Amino acid sequence: MLLTGEGRHFCAGADLNWMRRGACMGEADNLRDARHLVTALRGLAALPMPVIAVAQGCTYGGGLGLLACADMVLAEEAATFRFSEPCLGLVPAVIGPFVVRAIGVRRARRRFLAAEAFDARDALADGLVHEVAAADALRGCKSLLGQLQEHTGSRRRRRAPAASSPACGSARRRRRAWPPSWPSAAPPGSRPSARPPEAPPSLPPFR
Repeated sequence: MLLTGEGRHFCAGADLNWMRRGACMGEADNLRDARHLVTALRGLAALPMPVIAVAQGCTYGGGLGLLACADMVLAEEAATFRFSEPCLGLVPAVIGPFVVRAIGVRRARRRFLAAEAFDARDALADGLVHEVAAADALRGCKSLLGQLQEHTGSRRRRRAPAASSPACGSARRRRRAWPPSWPSAAPPGSRPSARPPEAPPSLPPFR
């Protein structure tokens, strides 16, 4: 599966208007929305096929969760990345387990706390990105991957033996085995909160 963004950017994160509405919602409604997102990310991480993400422009917030769920990530040289949630008074809670699995606890802590923009080379050093390429080369790669995806899809429809090789099946089973169910993995006695008492009533734009 090829995962790309339309236009200049891969993903700018969640819609701010939707997040503002969430600040006024109750605990049950916020928990339901969080479960919807984690279900989508778990589904992407456990797809029974390789997932290749191609990131250009900006990838902020939840978009980094998508990259963390991919098997391979290609990035444009000029791409920028940012865990922008702290700038909005939030934590990257839902995407956190997927990001930690992708880049490790120490790197994730630093990125989550700093909330600073970092470039493709930094993302490569962190392990969030696997290859960095110039814009022209990346466009050519996306085109080639798109053709390969179409060709692979036609082969799968013809039930090609290679599509279900033992090695691929084993790797996919390992991917499906993680992460643990959510939110049952939360510490005993912990309880989600729609918004802490000291939080601002609305979300300011991040800078």
